[in-house]
Amino acid sequence: MKTKRFAALALALTMAMGTFTGCSGNNSSSTADTGDTIRIGAIAPLTGGASDYGITATNGLKLAVEEVNANGGVLGRQVVVDYQDDENDTTKAVNAYNKLKGDGMVALWGAVTSKPAISVSSKAAKDNLPMMTPTGTATAITEAGSNVFRTCFLDATQAKAMADYAANELSAQKVAVLYDITDDYSLGVAESFKAEAEANGLEVVAFESFQSTDTDFKSQLSKIAAADPDALYVPSYYNTNALIAIQAKEVGLDAQLLGADGWDGVLSALDENNKSAVEGVVFTNHFTATDPGAKVQDFVTRYREAYGSDPSSFAALGYDAGMMLFQAIEAAGTTDSAAVNEALTNLQYEGVTGAIHYEGSGDPVKDVKFVTVKDGAYALVENGAEEAPAEEPASEEASEEAAA
Repeated sequence: MKTKRFAALALALTMAMGTFTGCSGNNSSSTADTGDTIRIGAIAPLTGGASDYGITATNGLKLAVEEVNANGGVLGRQVVVDYQDDENDTTKAVNAYNKLKGDGMVALWGAVTSKPAISVSSKAAKDNLPMMTPTGTATAITEAGSNVFRTCFLDATQAKAMADYAANELSAQKVAVLYDITDDYSLGVAESFKAEAEANGLEVVAFESFQSTDTDFKSQLSKIAAADPDALYVPSYYNTNALIAIQAKEVGLDAQLLGADGWDGVLSALDENNKSAVEGVVFTNHFTATDPGAKVQDFVTRYREAYGSDPSSFAALGYDAGMMLFQAIEAAGTTDSAAVNEALTNLQYEGVTGAIHYEGSGDPVKDVKFVTVKDGAYALVENGAEEAPAEEPASEEASEEAAA
């Protein structure tokens, strides 16, 4: 592994590569300042239906661990991680937490999806153990206690950002929404977008729904086309979004397609003959591999070397979540839980998903990025970014419904 850059250890850990070791241990979670390792617990769905999210997120964490260990570790000690598979199940997540706590983790990375993250956040709060979910979006996660943090922005935050974009950047006057009524993520984002659009003076001319098992959306799209909106907001997942985009063209819908972070990966759901259906779509996201920033491109290069593919936003958030924990422990000068929690509260972090800090809660203040499909590839929208405090209410569902 190649790129290695050394940095001051006061409030900054930067890019490098090294080796990763995973294991369990028996340090105290509050004052584990003995031995030559620092033990972190990680909970993610590594098997089962949500495993794509857990695997890519933990891939990002592994790169973070490799970096800090190549730089001499944290507090001069090597970081080791015990990865536990919750299979996106709340009971298994609690069992994993209990094991990790008994084995002596000093901080928890995870859980990745919201329902398991909610189930372990209450336990972490009772223990005052530092907890950082990279991708769990449900409001209840960070409400558990002041020791619980998240790396991703909330669903309502990205919905507000996109509604503002439609009003201010697109100068839209009429918008429509097409959402999955059976999915908490899609419904929550759709309702937040509708409320913010109306607050911006936009007319919501259609608010149509479908079910997650549907594959034919032409009836809803024809109704939307008849309402003649300037933009159509579709907060669903990339496979469904791809079908909707194709069918929107087939019914002659002429509206700017807009979306949430579930659009991440939509190009992989299309072949060369129908990628034009999503040309020009704009969606909110945490990260894109085509971001030209040096830090992002260094991360992308190393991720490709390690895993043979471009990183998703889950991988980027997993990486940043790990680096934030390591930076906080370094800043605290100890693994004492109270000191690390305080360091997280005061953290100023520059990561691959942007600059992150906290203001009075465990929900981050960070940029919402706007991504478009241009010439069949993802690209950042230059005029889209807006800093979004994440204190607004979010949907109850999980980050398995975030960028996929």
